[in-house]
Amino acid sequence: MISVKSRLVVAPSVALMAIAVLAGCGSNNDASSSSSSSSSASSSSSSAESSASSSAAPTESTSESASSEAAAEPVMPEGYKAVVAPNNGISFGVPGDWTELNSEALADDAAVQGYLEQAAEGSVFSAEQIQQQLAQLDLMASSTTPDSSGFTQNVNVNSEPVAASSVPTEADTAQMVEAAGATPGEYKTVDTPLGEGAQQSYTLDVSGVSVQGAYLIVPSGTGQGFSIITVSTSDATATQDLLTEIAQSLTKA
Repeated sequence: MISVKSRLVVAPSVALMAIAVLAGCGSNNDASSSSSSSSSASSSSSSAESSASSSAAPTESTSESASSEAAAEPVMPEGYKAVVAPNNGISFGVPGDWTELNSEALADDAAVQGYLEQAAEGSVFSAEQIQQQLAQLDLMASSTTPDSSGFTQNVNVNSEPVAASSVPTEADTAQMVEAAGATPGEYKTVDTPLGEGAQQSYTLDVSGVSVQGAYLIVPSGTGQGFSIITVSTSDATATQDLLTEIAQSLTKA
């Protein structure tokens, strides 16, 4: 039987599958980046079930229309705290009692151990396995207690911005979801303090729980490409609430 905490580790595999698909949405300017994205796609497809990883290096291609149409100033919701995805150059709010670890903190043994003690508790995965999972993400933040379905709500950010030059279409995001073995839900564009982005919901069965997940794909804070934020809960309303709060608190790090 897979434990509650292990579900926290399995769910991010959906996010990790997204890089290779989105990387081809709008950037044809850098042949070497395209080659790198293809390699990442192969790696992710072969090991998605075990939450494998891939990454795509950012290119000079940016979404000028997205960055030029910045929304209002970011607002941090009451009871939330700021977390940072350093490689993506973004920061946003998550519930204040959540635990988090980003890619810079991976070099801090004390920070890593503190996170692992919470994330690995009761899991069939070892602390080392969880650390390997975290090494493929720029940020992971999660609740410290499971919800009523026994699922640990979590948010993560892919390791680097994706080299896309425009907001992904519904066809793009549906392909991302289906490539990860999930079922696409609602798609819509969203305005954020960093510019226009896209939101794609999905459902995915994980360890007997129907995960109500979503991608929030937004202009990165580095000025290069788009960042992929993934929200996973077992309740569609909870997922949407988190997406709304993240989008309105989004800012450059």
